[in-house]
Amino acid sequence: MNLETNSAVPSGKPIEKPVDVSAMELPNPALVVEGGGVLTARGGAYLKKAKPKSSRVRSWLSVALIVAVAAGGAAYWLIDRPLEVAIIRPVLTSVNETIASSGLVGGVKESVIGASFNGAVLRLPVKLGDHVQAGETLAILKNNITQAQVTQAETAIVTAQAQLKQTSRGPLASELQVIPNVRAVTPAVAGQGFASKGANPVGVSLIGADPAQQELITPVTKNLIGGHYEGLAADEVVIDYELAKDLNVGVGDRIRITSISGIPEPLRIAGIYSKGQGRGSAYVTLRTGQSMLGIGNAVNVVYVKVIDIYGADAVAERLSVLLDCEAKSWSSEFPSFVTSLQAQSASAYLISGFTLIASSFAIASVLIVSVQRKAKQIGILKSIGARGNQILLVFLFEGLGIAVAGSVTGAIAGITVVYLLSLPKQTAVRVGGVPESLFPLMLDPLYILAAMGAAIVATVLAALLPARSAAMMNPVDAMR
Repeated sequence: MNLETNSAVPSGKPIEKPVDVSAMELPNPALVVEGGGVLTARGGAYLKKAKPKSSRVRSWLSVALIVAVAAGGAAYWLIDRPLEVAIIRPVLTSVNETIASSGLVGGVKESVIGASFNGAVLRLPVKLGDHVQAGETLAILKNNITQAQVTQAETAIVTAQAQLKQTSRGPLASELQVIPNVRAVTPAVAGQGFASKGANPVGVSLIGADPAQQELITPVTKNLIGGHYEGLAADEVVIDYELAKDLNVGVGDRIRITSISGIPEPLRIAGIYSKGQGRGSAYVTLRTGQSMLGIGNAVNVVYVKVIDIYGADAVAERLSVLLDCEAKSWSSEFPSFVTSLQAQSASAYLISGFTLIASSFAIASVLIVSVQRKAKQIGILKSIGARGNQILLVFLFEGLGIAVAGSVTGAIAGITVVYLLSLPKQTAVRVGGVPESLFPLMLDPLYILAAMGAAIVATVLAALLPARSAAMMNPVDAMR
C-alpha cells in the first residue's frame, strides 16, 4: 500500500533510507501496515494510510458544493438586503441673505425737459429763475437738418410706393401688344348677372371694356340694329336683340342689371345689336363693370386678338408666363372646329396639287406631240447650223408662252366664276342685317398670283423634257 506523510516525526531522527515499517512503532495506533511495505521519507513526518481515488473525488465535490452554497447565500444576502436609509431630522436655524440693487434716486416731483429732435438753439424765451407753466415754450431750436431728413424720408417712401405699384401692376396692354403675332389687346372685366325690367330677371353675361378697344377685338358697332356703342356713357349699356325681346325693351329704356356680387345698377339702353348666333352679352364701360363686380381698379380678363389664328396656342403660352395666369386660346376651347378646318385646308391643298400635276402632264404631252410633228423642221434647222441649245430655248419659250397665256386665262375665268357665285343672296341671318351671299367667297390677290406663278413654273418644267428631246434629235433621222 502507499503511505503519505501527515505529521512530523522527531527531527533528530530523519529517515534517510528505506525502512521496513512492519516492525516499526507508529505514533498513530489506528494505522496498521499489512503485508509489509517500504516507506521513504525526508524531513520527518507522521504516516497515514492513503485514501482511495473515489473518496478523494467525493471530498472535492463536497467542498465545491459547500463553496457554491456559501457563494449563493452571500449573493442573495447582497442583492435582497434592505437599503440603508439615513434619517435626517430638521433643525430650525437662521438664514442671512444679502440683496444688492442699483437705481436712481428721484425727487418727490420731477419735470422732464427735452426736445424730440436735435438742433441749434435759436432763441430762449425764458430766463434763469423764471416760473414756467406746463406747455410753455422754453426754447426754440433751429431744425433745418431734421426737416431735410424728414423730406428725404418722405421722398423715399413715395419712390418705394411707385416701385411697388410698378412691380405689382403686371404688364400693360401696350407691352403685351409687342408680342409676335398679337394684333390687339383689351383689358376688361367679365362676369355673370341678371337683367330685369320689372319682376322678370333674365340671366346675362356682363362685359366691361373700353368701347374703342373692344371694337378691335369683337366688333359691336357693325352688328348694331339701333343706337350706338362708341362713346358709351357710364350709365349706359348695349344689349343683344334676344335679351331686348325677352325684356320687351328698346333703345332709350332703362333696365336694372344685378351682378353676381349682388350690386344692382340701373342703366339706360344705348344700343341693341344682333350677331345671329343666339344670345350675346351686355356691354358696359370698364369703370362701370368694375363697380358692378366689386373688383376696384383691377381687371379679371384680357382679350387678345392674333394675326395668325393657328399661332394662338404659342401666344397663349407666352401670356401665361408673363401674366402668371391661365391663358386659353380659341383652338384649345374648340378642338373639333380646329380639326375640321385643318381637314378642309388639307383637302384644298391636295386638290390644288393634283390639279397642278395633271395640268403639267397635259402640257408635257402637248409639247411632246408638237416636237414629233415638227421633227422635219427641227432637222432642217439643225442642218443649216442651228445649235442644240437654240432648239431647246425655242421649245422652252413655247412652253412659257403656253403657261403665261393659260395662267392669265385661268385667273380671269376663276375671278368671273367667283363673282357670279357671290351674286345670289340669302335671307339675313340676324335681325336688322343685310342679306348676305349664298356662297360667301373672298378673292385674295396674293392667292391668285401664287397660283399663276405655280402654274407657270410647272408648265416650264413640263416643257423641259420635250425641249431637251428636240435639242438632241439627229437631223438625218428627223428628215427621213
